[in-house]
Amino acid sequence: MNTKSPKTCCVEMVGPDVQMDQHGSSYDPANRLPAKCQHCSFPYLDFVPQPYLLTKGVVSPSEMSPAQMGNFLVRKRARQIFEIVVPQACAFYPTIEKKTKKPTDWSLAVPKAILAMPGRKADKQPSCPKCHEPKSGYAFEDHARYIAQLRQFDSQRVDVFKSQDWDSSGTAEDDFVSVNRERKKSGMPPQSWKEHIQWAIPGLEPPTHPQRWTRRHLSRNLFFSIRLEQLLKRAKVKGQLVRSYAFKEVQPSSEDEKWIEEKLRLLADKGLTGAVKPTQKAGGIQSWFQQFLKRNATTGQKSVRFAAVEQKQSITLPQAYKDFISAVGSKSFADVCGMEGSTTTVLLPHRLDFKNYRRGMMPYLEGEQAEVDGVMFAEIDSGDCFVFDVSAKASDCSIYWYRHEENDLEPFAANFAECIKRFVQKN
Repeated sequence: MNTKSPKTCCVEMVGPDVQMDQHGSSYDPANRLPAKCQHCSFPYLDFVPQPYLLTKGVVSPSEMSPAQMGNFLVRKRARQIFEIVVPQACAFYPTIEKKTKKPTDWSLAVPKAILAMPGRKADKQPSCPKCHEPKSGYAFEDHARYIAQLRQFDSQRVDVFKSQDWDSSGTAEDDFVSVNRERKKSGMPPQSWKEHIQWAIPGLEPPTHPQRWTRRHLSRNLFFSIRLEQLLKRAKVKGQLVRSYAFKEVQPSSEDEKWIEEKLRLLADKGLTGAVKPTQKAGGIQSWFQQFLKRNATTGQKSVRFAAVEQKQSITLPQAYKDFISAVGSKSFADVCGMEGSTTTVLLPHRLDFKNYRRGMMPYLEGEQAEVDGVMFAEIDSGDCFVFDVSAKASDCSIYWYRHEENDLEPFAANFAECIKRFVQKN
């Protein structure tokens, strides 16, 4: 008789490169990790700073979002689901908004399991003589082979874990040398250490020896079992944390399906299987929005024939958008979501994109994102944009942020009025 346990397949979970716990508009962490090695400055990767700071996106309608170092962020319902279906898999920590110092409704989820992953090595680079950690991290010799090995990886019934190995984009010290090398080639004077580092890691002192390596953009990989990933999807947990496209063909086994159905019944009994509604009071948002329109109304605004546009495109534009255009016209907002130096512009009806973001036009999207029927109404000078989801054919629409570099649609606001408030508040 074969008593071997069924294999537990896992999938890598990924999200936008811009995360809620990053410093300003850079990719550097808002929460600094203390040094574990005093010689090379390698940090305690598993240390969780308290209070844990979030810098942007705290009012996003998502329920899950990626975080630094293979961790992730969850709202109340998502946390309850994890605590019920995979108890003890994660430790949860409270978070606060960095600017206001107020508690948020997000919890940092830290996987307790840390597993060694196949196919990654630290070859051909210096290592610290004290802690023996590599200078820049663990890399794979062949990407296709690495992914193939991960697809076959058996997590032995561990449903949530992060990789033991880590990666980085290099060191701040090497960046400093490289920048000044290029400046010299261009006939420019060299930067001082303070000038170079203040925008990325404020307060970092110059290195005192050649083996002080301040690793930039340290990262670990996050994995869920395929059964957990499918459970969250079927429970309609809305989030920016999705299965990596490299694992698109991984399917749950019959044993996984039994587990999923059992856990879904358990969640249904507790009222946790349906998508949550936005917590912000509609009346409060509408009151704020009407005051905004009064303060920003422009005189002599030309009337817009919305009905002709809607009839031609066979859609209904959100009433709040029509009120905005009628009162204010096209308007630009600076530094939306903490993207310093960026400009986001709400477009007039004749400039809306009714084609490129519609359902089916972006075949690489999966799950909830693939169901979005998008009409682009605002553009960012970085190449990103914001779209209405007109699939509901209602008087108001959910808003999604399209990130062109990641080819990703991120839930942004429950409606247009809430979207404008986020634009104004830059969060």
